[in-house]
Amino acid sequence: MVHALLMDWRNWARPDQRPPEGVAWRSWLILGGRGCGKTRTGAEWVKAMALGLWQNRATRIAIVAPTFAEARLVMIEGTSGLLAVHGDGERPRYEPSKRQLTWPNGSVAHVFSAEEPDGLRGPQFDAVWCDELAKWRRPSEVWDMFTSAPDIQWAPAALSAANAAKDGTGTVATVFAADAINGGFITKLNARPSGTAVATVLRVFINNGASSATPANNILFAEMSLPAVTLSEIAAQPDFVLPLNIALPANYKILCNLGTAVAAGYYLSVIGGKY
Repeated sequence: MVHALLMDWRNWARPDQRPPEGVAWRSWLILGGRGCGKTRTGAEWVKAMALGLWQNRATRIAIVAPTFAEARLVMIEGTSGLLAVHGDGERPRYEPSKRQLTWPNGSVAHVFSAEEPDGLRGPQFDAVWCDELAKWRRPSEVWDMFTSAPDIQWAPAALSAANAAKDGTGTVATVFAADAINGGFITKLNARPSGTAVATVLRVFINNGASSATPANNILFAEMSLPAVTLSEIAAQPDFVLPLNIALPANYKILCNLGTAVAAGYYLSVIGGKY
């Protein structure tokens, strides 16, 4: 018990070294001078995410530094780095040749250099720790990799029936459900026709987690016009994309309906994830 208390950073951290509470967030900036505890805070947060100490566990983590050398020297092997803040039974295995850390529970962190933005192209992550952004030589390119890369793509939901209701009641498809404890976020929604379709309107509702049959539980958040398409056009037709960029409290849902019946149906998916 004493060991657990000593190893839990929340018992020792200053208020400004703890993750934001009471709000849904995607980016947390720690701005301070030398010796204020930025590295320790980042290492403790990654530790908590990898071990699932404070919220749901992050199984895929990115560590980004100005250079690979600085990532190893400061963020990983430093006196306040990742290896130092773990106890013996929970410490990750660091493999410099792979630029990878692996925890006993299976969580993995990959190390990246801000000098090589393309190295971040492709992989998906649940959490990212960035250090010394002011020293990055190509900050915009690196940051764009995080903001444009897909997070978690939820399973598409087929939708074809008509529903003229604009209050979220009736026939709707649930395309996203926020985490029951930490909530979630959505960057965009994709609509893909599965066959010949007439023109229609796609409506997006935010539901508070209660029954959608009660209008007061739903809010019409956005609408997108979908043009008529034929079967021969589908192969060359990219997904219809609706930017959303919204944060959802715990248990909230995203519901959708179509204003006009579409025989072949639309497959809907969202790009987003949990906090």
